[in-house]
Amino acid sequence: MHRRERAEWKSNKGIVLVVMILWAFAAFSCAALILAVANVTAEEHRWQTDILTRENVALQASALVEDWFLKNLGGPLLAEEDFDIGAAPRDDPYIDVPHEVLAKLRELNPRIEINASIIDQNYSSAVASSMDKLEAAYSAPFNVEVSCDAGNACAYGAKYFQITASAAFKGSLNNRAAFVRNFLVLRREDGTYKAICTCTKKQ
Repeated sequence: MHRRERAEWKSNKGIVLVVMILWAFAAFSCAALILAVANVTAEEHRWQTDILTRENVALQASALVEDWFLKNLGGPLLAEEDFDIGAAPRDDPYIDVPHEVLAKLRELNPRIEINASIIDQNYSSAVASSMDKLEAAYSAPFNVEVSCDAGNACAYGAKYFQITASAAFKGSLNNRAAFVRNFLVLRREDGTYKAICTCTKKQ
């Protein structure tokens, strides 16, 4: 092989080697990019799934507490005098939710912290600032007439209550889903009750 031919052969061999290196680098870059996109997609999917899970659990908790509250309106939960005009505001406006109301839901979702509260919105000035943070507006009892039997007007004592239920993954309590429902509860003189949901908010 002549010197010139040997030089051309070496040059071509060098070009092939450079091209192969460039192709290998490009393939590696593409693989890295695909892996990065896959990781981002998986993380986004997990994030969206976590949001839906939190909201679903919070919504279930809200429904369970609401069901318990409405079923117990005629029992010892609320006193008749609580509906009187001028009834004393509560220093402790929280109505205790029995543990068993949410026990099964907590058992089914061990990774999630579930909380719920019921607030009597006729509260005293001593707790007004904390109630403001919960957006539970103060409301004293009042009287209202509602159309009832045969179109006649029936007199009711009326009060507002707020039910809040929230859910958050343990270890990530700042990322919390919550549902707030406000109820107008009406009490007739014969001791029968009606409840009307006046507002629902998702936080």
